[in-house]
Amino acid sequence: MNDELYKSIKEKALKLKEAEYAAMKDMKDKLKAVQEEYKRLDKISEKNQKKNVKKYGEYARDYKKFSFSNMAPYFDDHIHKSIRGYDHLRDDVEKISQYFITPNSSVYDLGCSEGTMIRRIMAANIDIDNVNYFGVEGNPTFLKHFTDADLRGKKKKIIKNDTSTIMINLPCDVRNWKAPERMKRKEKYSSFMVSMFTLQFIPEADRERMLDDIFNYDLIKGGGFVLCEKVFSPDAKFQNMMDFMYMGYKRQFFSEEELLDKEQVLRKLAKLDTEETIINNLKKVGFKDIQVFWRNFNFIGLIAIKKD
Repeated sequence: MNDELYKSIKEKALKLKEAEYAAMKDMKDKLKAVQEEYKRLDKISEKNQKKNVKKYGEYARDYKKFSFSNMAPYFDDHIHKSIRGYDHLRDDVEKISQYFITPNSSVYDLGCSEGTMIRRIMAANIDIDNVNYFGVEGNPTFLKHFTDADLRGKKKKIIKNDTSTIMINLPCDVRNWKAPERMKRKEKYSSFMVSMFTLQFIPEADRERMLDDIFNYDLIKGGGFVLCEKVFSPDAKFQNMMDFMYMGYKRQFFSEEELLDKEQVLRKLAKLDTEETIINNLKKVGFKDIQVFWRNFNFIGLIAIKKD
């Protein structure tokens, strides 16, 4: 082998080694950058976790364990992610309330959770005088959403304008709750009542009595009752379609483990009816004018008017 050929081969080998070294260095640099990014994200995650624990309590470390108590600190955010179009539903309820609320009457939200809906209804009807707004909630973990530090089962004024007041009955079993007007004056006094995804968690044996109380003992003539519920489809094929479409929607916000955990919990708590059964139950207690005003997957909102 002559010297020139040897020199050429040696130079090429050297260039290949340099290129290999540069490639390895570049790979190491990229790997280091990825590792640094993971560390940065881990620090952010740890910081956010500490922030959530400080704000929401120790159960924030284990968000996957679903319960209404665990969700209470951020229940509004959770239900907005769980029910597609929930913002629009609340907008509709707020607007519907303006057709019914009258001076010198009361308004009730049965199962008010954070109290957002009853506050919005009051704000939308702020020009109507002498209206008392009541939120009824059975879970004491929602206490932290109300400005009074000492509710503890007592009625407390928490929002007030010149003539109207919001009061919160908490904790209070919705099944045993009675409108103050009914207990004191034995007269109907409510112009508008709301139950948003509450009745489905009430034992079936108590539902008819609750609806009967609303119609016969609470609502005034011309009063409106908004009932929002999750329902079964009338047909197995439709039910299968709705279930899978709904699950696909929720996967945007929740992991498979969180979805399964919640389904297992709700299977024990929620006792659903069909839309037809709910409407028949409303008619059975006396409602005649009933209209579905909102629907998304198998979630519906109905407005029932007391005419008699």
